[in-house]
Amino acid sequence: MKLGLKQGAALCVVSRNSVEFVLLILGTYAIGAFVHTPNPLSMPDELRRQIELSEAKHVVTTPEFIASVQEAVKDTDTKIIIVGPRDGNLNFSDILALGSEDVLLPPAPVDPRTAIASLLFSSGTTGLPKGVIITQRNIMAWVHQFNAHDGPLLSTDDTTVLFLQLFHAYGQVVALSASLAYGCRVVLVTKFEINEFLSFVAKYRATFLFVVPPVIIAMVNHPKLSTYDLSSVRQAMSAAAPLGKELEIQLSQKMGRTFLVQGYGMTENMAVTLRSLRHQLPGSCGRLLPNTQAKVCAVQRHLSNQSFTECRLPEKSDVARIDADGFMYILDRLKELIKFKGEQVPPAMLEDILLNHPNIADACVIGKPDLEAGELPRAYVVPVEGAKLSEKEVIDYVARTKANDSEGAPILQIHSGRHAVRNAKLTQGKR
Repeated sequence: MKLGLKQGAALCVVSRNSVEFVLLILGTYAIGAFVHTPNPLSMPDELRRQIELSEAKHVVTTPEFIASVQEAVKDTDTKIIIVGPRDGNLNFSDILALGSEDVLLPPAPVDPRTAIASLLFSSGTTGLPKGVIITQRNIMAWVHQFNAHDGPLLSTDDTTVLFLQLFHAYGQVVALSASLAYGCRVVLVTKFEINEFLSFVAKYRATFLFVVPPVIIAMVNHPKLSTYDLSSVRQAMSAAAPLGKELEIQLSQKMGRTFLVQGYGMTENMAVTLRSLRHQLPGSCGRLLPNTQAKVCAVQRHLSNQSFTECRLPEKSDVARIDADGFMYILDRLKELIKFKGEQVPPAMLEDILLNHPNIADACVIGKPDLEAGELPRAYVVPVEGAKLSEKEVIDYVARTKANDSEGAPILQIHSGRHAVRNAKLTQGKR
């Protein structure tokens, strides 16, 4: 607060996972301010847009992302705080020096029902990521729901290896909040790599894991999975993207036991359902959490294909079925969002990158099913009339944009070979 961060104000953190990141989150909650956590690999223009929306006057980052942050806050009064070697900006150690030795500070006098805890960005049906407000009450509700749903899932006896990125709702709000609230030991991983992850699980005798489908796939396909001692793991929860029945069964067979459950939720409303180990229903994401309501709407259109029935669906809707016992199964999505390795990739963001090329007149990005990634973005481009646009030129251009996922891998890649569409006409706003 001595830096000028007041109740109700935003602290922007642009970083991979780190102990400092966790401290910043908890400290910001404690004073009644909120954290804004963009994807650190966002382009500078997108970072600037999000920082302006959050009205953050302080951005904490690391040497890895300092160039993007400096570009994003150029010509503004936003202050940069660096976690790492001193470089002329305010340093994280300076913040610690301003703190009090009295660690038992009274809670901030805020109403948890309305006090913002976190500002996360999630993609709608179209356009760029949109800000989602998570209140302190939202987080408190999830923490209580997690252990009250079907018996306690976490306790002080548990250890988790957390690789989920803290800028994401699943990592920050779902996994971190629940783990800390129940006194779980957290082994924080900066960047996911399958062999390192398995080694950490074995070394620290992890008992509970928060995972995503691509990690399940990596484990199933790992040629030396049996060489890692994973016997300590009693349960793992998969979320962020649907996990197929076959993959659940394959992993259970390779592990020699059943330990995997599924959960379902959205950034906008946190967790919605969770399946416990008592219910062996591979492919199901479970039943509704306590004090949660859901409504299944018939997606029945008029012959003109213009509108839904009187049960209007929110912009972010999934296609699901619920069986007679109340167990939910996610079947499909009704939004254009591409799920790449559990991360949200808005086609509009990638289309904007392509459309900045002087020889591209129009572009469309769609999701292509992929066994390992879930979906891979596929781009269709229309050259400017008369322009000589080579495949290599587009490949090199996309590579230079550094459109990457949270692990640094390219999100949009164009490989050798092409799908030619003659006389392609793309309607503006309806790609």
